[in-house]
Formats: sequence, C-alpha cells, structure tokens
Amino acid sequence: MEQELEILQGAVSAVVYQNYENGYAVLRLNLGGGQTVTVVGTIPLPAVGERLMVTGKWSNHSNYGRQFEAEFLERLMPQTSLEILNYLSSRVVKGIGPRTAARIVELFGDQTLAVMEREPERLAEVPGISREKARKIGEEFKLHVGIRQIMEFFALHHLSAELAVRVYKRYGDSTMELLYDDPYLLMDEELNASFGAVDQFAISLGVAGDDPRRVEAGTLFELSYNLTGGHCFLPEEKLIAATARLLQLETDEPVKQGIARLLEADRLVREKLAGITVIYLPELHEAETECTRMLLDFAGHSFPEPRGLDKQIQAIAREGGIAYSAEQTQAIREAATSGLLLITGGPGTGKTTILRGILELLGQNQLRCLLAAPTGRAAKRLTEVTGEDASTIHRLLEAGIDPATGKMFFARDAENPLKCDAVIVDEMSMV
Repeated sequence: MEQELEILQGAVSAVVYQNYENGYAVLRLNLGGGQTVTVVGTIPLPAVGERLMVTGKWSNHSNYGRQFEAEFLERLMPQTSLEILNYLSSRVVKGIGPRTAARIVELFGDQTLAVMEREPERLAEVPGISREKARKIGEEFKLHVGIRQIMEFFALHHLSAELAVRVYKRYGDSTMELLYDDPYLLMDEELNASFGAVDQFAISLGVAGDDPRRVEAGTLFELSYNLTGGHCFLPEEKLIAATARLLQLETDEPVKQGIARLLEADRLVREKLAGITVIYLPELHEAETECTRMLLDFAGHSFPEPRGLDKQIQAIAREGGIAYSAEQTQAIREAATSGLLLITGGPGTGKTTILRGILELLGQNQLRCLLAAPTGRAAKRLTEVTGEDASTIHRLLEAGIDPATGKMFFARDAENPLKCDAVIVDEMSMV
C-alpha cells in the first residue's frame, strides 16, 4: 500500500548539508513541543530560523535512520523576533552577522524583514550601519529572496538550482514574467540549458506541441546540435524533417512556417549550394563566408620562383631515391610559389611523398614551416611520417578559455600571427 503524503510545519534549527548546484539539502526541522526531525530533499538555500511547510513521506535510511523526504515545500518567512534573529544570524544575507542581526531586530522587532524588503534605507537607523551599507543589505536581501523563489519554481520543474541563479542574475525581478512569456529563452547561449529539459519545462507551462516558440527553438537546436558533427549548415529539407521528428509533429508545415519567421528575423540564413537549398545559423554563415574570403585572398597571392627550382626538386628526388611523377613535381613547385595549395588523393597516391618533398624544399630555402592536424592522433602520425614536430591546430593557435565569458579564444590571430613562412595542415577534411 502506497504511503500517503504528510505535511510538516516548523522552523529550521540546523542545516546539515546543502548542494548549491542542485538545491538538495539535509536539515533539522523543529516542529515545536520539543520535537525535531530530519528533512531531506530539494530545498534551495535553506537558512536557520526560517519556517517551512513541507509535504512528503517518511523513510528509513540505512545509515541515518528515520527521515522525512520532502516532495513539495512552501516557505514561511520567520515571523517572531526570535525566529528573525536566528534567521539573520545564520549569515543568510551578505553583510549581516549575529551582532548586526541583533541590533537590527532590537530596533525593528517582528517588522525587520518588512523593513529590509520595502524600506531598506531605514536600516541606516541602526547603530553601525551607514546609508551605503543599508543600501547594499537591501539589495542582497532582495537578491536572496528572488533567487530562492526562482530556485523553488525550478525545482518543481526539475531544473537545476545553478541555472536558477544564472537566470535570476540576468533577468532579476522580471524572470518569472519572461519565462512564462517564452520558456525557451533558457536556451540562450549564456544560459545554455539543454533543449530536452527546457522543452519539458515549457510543456508543463502549457506550451502546445506546435507552438511557434517551440518550433523555432527546436529548429535552432537542431542546427546547433549538428554543429557537434561538424555540420555548418543543413539542407533545408533535412532540417525540416529532423525538426518535425524531434518535436513529434504530425505535419512539417509548422516547421516550414517557423523557418520563414526565423529567416525574416535574421536568425537564420538561407543559401543555395551546388543546387541545394541550405540553412545556416547566422554566426556560422558569417564564419564560413569570412573563411572563404581569406582562402581566396591566400590563393590570389603568388611568390617569385626560387632560383634553380627545378634543379632543387631533382636533387631532392635523387637524394631520396625517388622518381617524382609529373603531378608530384608540379605540386612541389606550386608549394614554392603559391599562396595556397590543396593536395588531395586517396591512400597510396603519393601525398606523403609530396609532403616530404615540400618540407625539404622549404628547408633548403631557409623558410620556416609549421605542421598541424585537427587531432592529437593525426598530429602524432604527421610527426612520424615527416620526422618534424607537429601539433594540434588548437595548440598551434594557442587556444584558451576566456574566464569572463567561458568561450574559447585563440591567442594567435590576424593581429598576432604565427612566426613562420608556411603552415601545413594535414587531414583538413576533418576541420
């Protein structure tokens, strides 16, 4: 027989454990009459002294004994002067410790929290609290209360407490209104919530399966997800089918309409490539366009032919005991005079022989060449076949993570170029 839910109400007497990331906590709840119980569950930012009404079931833990597993909770802010004193003394609000809490409660009594929320400037009436400190305490209290409300709301919908903090710090008091207006704003790049979790959240708020907000978010997610497979764009027909499948729509018409709206809002870019209509995210289209421009710029440059080039190539072949084919000889010559060279061919077609010849030719002309490949394994193989040091592209360009944004950056760029005369990148099809 399934155990019925019970309701407990009391004041937090101790916080035994709390996880700031997911909101899980273990605390002691004083029910009055000398009865104190252990409560566990998702209880974001609990504070000693605050009153809780928790709904849940009793269980017996093998190590910790009988405890109450909270499934739902309602926060009841401290009411009496003693409860408020205990609450503020727990340092739940930055800038208030036990001594300051005692002075504040002594002056305002059971109206303390109302003053902190609605008239924080009055805290300057307390000895030792300046107007500036009163303002900061008011801001901290408002932030604390706001974050806790969002955390509780998120916990009900199985979203992390850590995400709640980031969302509230970004949108403040407008958070709830904005989330009800468009739950999919949680997929913003800076918030980075998963589509699956956000979609469940949106549906729980009443968003319909073919709601334009859901369709547009699903379309953008499908393009972002395919980036992990190296796809800068998707054929439009494939994108439509994949999004309709993701959202379990009966018809793909809502997706077609969603793509039209996103194109109109400049949130997508449509191009025609090799007779196929494709869809890009704007930033990827811009990046690919810029890469194309730069490659064409490189290809448009040429360099004077080194003196005695043909004799140098013949000498390299003779010393290596190699008989270059006409195509291999042309490739090595092009490497000495072209701004950009693309060497293709299947296994056993002589690409490695060409590569060694190019490196030997560049070395004889005192030209420094750097070698790179997309992966560590490919870089290791490049080192093995050439006898020269090779690195990953990320290492070559000195990739790092910006601590302020969490985004990747490259220390080597147009303003801080590599110190070399040439760069050879192997396995470029992987990029």
